[in-house]
Amino acid sequence: METVEVGQKAKAQIIDIDEYTGKISLSLRTLEDKPQTHVTRRKRRYKSKKNQIGFESLANQLDKWVEENTEYLKSQSKKG
Repeated sequence: METVEVGQKAKAQIIDIDEYTGKISLSLRTLEDKPQTHVTRRKRRYKSKKNQIGFESLANQLDKWVEENTEYLKSQSKKG
């Protein structure tokens, strides 16, 4: 893979502009005649049946957390 040095001129394609941060993402690979393809595995986020993580597991605990906090707030109001 080629590297580009600071100040070196190179043709690149703009692939993303982040208006919030002002960053521009460029790609040299998309302009190649025969670009190499890279297979990447997407990470599964928010839900894993194996680990029971994700929004569903949070929803299952919500009633318990509300009850615990209600009891805590009641005990705090009795103290003060």
